[in-house]
Amino acid sequence: MNNSKLYINLSAPSNIALVKYWGKKNGQKPINPSLSLTLNNCQTHMEVVIEKSDFFDLSIEFESIPNEKFRQKILHKISKLGPEFEKWLPAFSNLKYTIKSYNSFPHSSGIASSASSMAALSFVFKCVLEQFYKIETNRNEWSSLARQLSGSASRSVDAPFMAWGIHQKYFQLKDDYALNLDNILEQQKVHPDFKNMHDAIVIVDAGVKSVSSSDGHALMDRHPHRESRIALANLHFEQIIEAMVAGNFLEFADILEREALDLHAMMMTSSPSVILLKPNSLKVIDWVRRTREQEKINISFTIDAGPNIHLIYLDKDREKVLELLKAEQAKKMDAIFNNIIFDHQGTGPMIHKLHWMD
Repeated sequence: MNNSKLYINLSAPSNIALVKYWGKKNGQKPINPSLSLTLNNCQTHMEVVIEKSDFFDLSIEFESIPNEKFRQKILHKISKLGPEFEKWLPAFSNLKYTIKSYNSFPHSSGIASSASSMAALSFVFKCVLEQFYKIETNRNEWSSLARQLSGSASRSVDAPFMAWGIHQKYFQLKDDYALNLDNILEQQKVHPDFKNMHDAIVIVDAGVKSVSSSDGHALMDRHPHRESRIALANLHFEQIIEAMVAGNFLEFADILEREALDLHAMMMTSSPSVILLKPNSLKVIDWVRRTREQEKINISFTIDAGPNIHLIYLDKDREKVLELLKAEQAKKMDAIFNNIIFDHQGTGPMIHKLHWMD
C-alpha cells in the first residue's frame, strides 16, 4: 500500500424511478423490480482525502457543516455488511476518510439524495480498493455495495436507464444489483425518441419530507395491498419497457403516471397513513394533463417519495415545454412554477480529479 494520501474529487447522479421500488425483503433487496432514468444535473459531489490510520474512520462535512448523523449512518451500514462483501473489507480497515460533500439540489425533499450520495460514497470505496490495494471491482459489484448503503443508489452507478430487481420475463435481472436496460433487452433497443429525455423538477416544497424513505419502505411489510402492489409493479415494469421500445409516448405516460400515483396511494393507505403530496402538487399534475391534451406535446409526470413533481418530456418537445413553463411563470398570479430544476438524461458517475498527495 502506498504511503501517501490519496485525493479524489468525484460526483454521482441522482435518478428518477419510472417504476418505483417500494418495500424491502432480506435487508436491502426490493420486493419488486424498478426502472430508473439517470439524471445529469442533480448530483452529489465529494472531495475526499484518504490516508493510512491505526483504524477505520470517517470525517464528513455536508455543505461545509460536520454531519455526525450521516457519519454514524455510514459506519452502521458498513458494520452490517455480510460475508458476500469480503472483497471490500480492505477499504474499511486502517484508513481515514476526510469527506467534504455537497448536493446540487435540495436534500431530503424527495429527489433521491440518498441515491446520489451513497453512489458517490461507494464510488470512493471502489477507487480506494483499486488505488491502494490494486483490487479491481466491476460495475455489478459496485452497484451491490451501493445497494447495501441505499437501495436506490444501486441504480445510480450507470446510465441512462437502470433496472433493478427480479422479473420473470427478464431473467438477467437480480435483486443484488442494478443492470443497464441495454444489457437486458438483447435484440431490442429503446426507441430513439427516448434516448435524450428531460426532467424538469417542479419544487413544490424544498423542505425535508415528513417521513424518510426507509420508514416508508418499512410500512410495506404489513400493508394490506402489499401483494397486489408487487403484481402491479411487475406488470408496469414490463409494459413501460415495451412502450419505450415501441416509441409509444402516450402509453409510456399512462403507465408512468399511474405508477407514481400508485406509490402515493400505498403511502396514503398504509398504517400510519403518510401524505406527502401538497395542494400545489395536484395543481402541477392537473397542468401536465391539460397541457398534454391541449398542446399535443409529449409531456408526462412522475413523483418520488415527496411533494415535488418531475415533468418528463422528450427532447423534440423541449423548446415547447420551456416556452409553456415561461408563460406560466410570467403570469405571476401563482408561484407554483417559480422554482424548477431543469435536468436531463445523464451519463453516470464521474471522477474529476484523482491523484496522490505527499
